Amino acid sequence: MLKLLSKVRHSEGIKQTSTTIVGNVLATGMAAASLILISRLLGPSQFGEFSVGISIVLILSRINDLGLNATQTKFIPKFKNNFQEINQSFGYTLKIKLVFSILIFLVGILLSPKIASLLHFQNPAIIYSAFFLSLCTTWYEQLLTLLQALHRFKQAVLANATQALIKLVGATFFFSSNVAMSFPIFVFYSFVPLIPVLLSKLFLPSWFKPDLKQIKRSNQLQIWQMAKYSSVGFITSGLIGNVDILFVRHYLDSYETGLLAGVTRIASMLLIIAFSLASVLNARVSKYQTKEHLSSYIRKSFLFLILVGAGFLLFLPFTKLLILITIGPEYVSGISIMYILTASAFITVASVPFLALFYSLKADWYFLFAGISQTIIIILGNLLFVPEYGILASALTKLVISVLLFIITTSLGLLLYFKQYHQEKNIVQTLLSRFKK
Repeated sequence: MLKLLSKVRHSEGIKQTSTTIVGNVLATGMAAASLILISRLLGPSQFGEFSVGISIVLILSRINDLGLNATQTKFIPKFKNNFQEINQSFGYTLKIKLVFSILIFLVGILLSPKIASLLHFQNPAIIYSAFFLSLCTTWYEQLLTLLQALHRFKQAVLANATQALIKLVGATFFFSSNVAMSFPIFVFYSFVPLIPVLLSKLFLPSWFKPDLKQIKRSNQLQIWQMAKYSSVGFITSGLIGNVDILFVRHYLDSYETGLLAGVTRIASMLLIIAFSLASVLNARVSKYQTKEHLSSYIRKSFLFLILVGAGFLLFLPFTKLLILITIGPEYVSGISIMYILTASAFITVASVPFLALFYSLKADWYFLFAGISQTIIIILGNLLFVPEYGILASALTKLVISVLLFIITTSLGLLLYFKQYHQEKNIVQTLLSRFKK
């Protein structure tokens, strides 16, 4: 164990992960502070409207991704210093996203009135603008993916901090001016992610010039081979994180929507750890092609699992206090929901290292399987139980998804690893013996 801890301290991957997590936690702290000010300014009812718009933006940005961010994370590191192939691959994905961005905007013009009616929305302007503003998030996430795939983690953190700081400054202005109107605040908050994209030359290497005209046929086939699976997983992750707000708004009133949205946003701060961890691990593990590398990585993953469990137990006593000092006493009735969502968030964080295994193992089908199963659960759970049990049912549905995803991801990841790299019959015994080392 001491040998393992020594390796952890000197690991380049640990250093990159720490830099990314610490930087993104600070950036998320600023973004969270802006949401705290907005939630206090608007109150649960108007914050519910604001959150519905944000949920639509996030869902649409995932649809527009088409799973291409995951393919870039997996394949770009393998090109190493072949700048031509990197520029061609990124140029190809940029061109595809540009076409789909236009399609989403046009579809939004047609569907917005129907969606506003379905959600009983009193401020339809938010729905209309969400389709256009989702493109800001799409291209911002594209920039972060590009930086992470190139292992420019510090620049990715800086880009994230830039938009977070602008959000905080804007939210402070609205709060101090007492501008309690959900629409202008929503437009501002959703547009800000585009600013780092406009400043992208500050973050990208000088040699980066996307080639929109050509790409090797073999690289194109590899991209779509994985994208057809990862697109489902990526889109469904957006649905899982946001579709519950839409169901609650349809079946319940704006106050309960705002209550759920408030505690969800606070619990979601923990997910930035999962996002930051995944952004480093997915890119690094995609390069691991030997038994020794993956064996060492799995041992570190179990150590991380223990730390996450301890972190959850330490966090629980401060849950109510966190609500009071952040979004305020108006939301304290959602304390039970907060407990459930916090547990879900910690389980999601614990799943990340094992999920990263699938970027190295030959199992792209996992993303399709995980995506479809989670989508079915989130839709059925909200559809069947929210009308009767309210926002409690929505929170429990997320917890069920997190638990199942952890079990499936960990079990399948380890089984596929042993199948690919080991011949031992007793997998459990082999795993325990290697962990003791």
